[in-house]
Amino acid sequence: AAMSIARLLAYEGRGEEAVATLDRVKTDKDKGIWWNCRLQLCYGEVYEITGKKSEALTRYKVVAGFEKADAHLREVAKKKIEQLEKE
Repeated sequence: AAMSIARLLAYEGRGEEAVATLDRVKTDKDKGIWWNCRLQLCYGEVYEITGKKSEALTRYKVVAGFEKADAHLREVAKKKIEQLEKE
């Protein structure tokens, strides 16, 4: 739910609130690699929506470069990186 709320806040132009929402989410080992990578992708999406390209790329690159990440999530991150670097 927090990731959906963060995206909505970002689309409303409330980027700081969106990031704060994600910051409150606990990222512990119990939630697993997939969940933590998905959270990083969401940070990237929020930064991308709010025009913070550098921050978005940083978050996407974390996922793309993490070998233990799910292959699908790594691929999503790589596509987002390619898209942003073309802009």
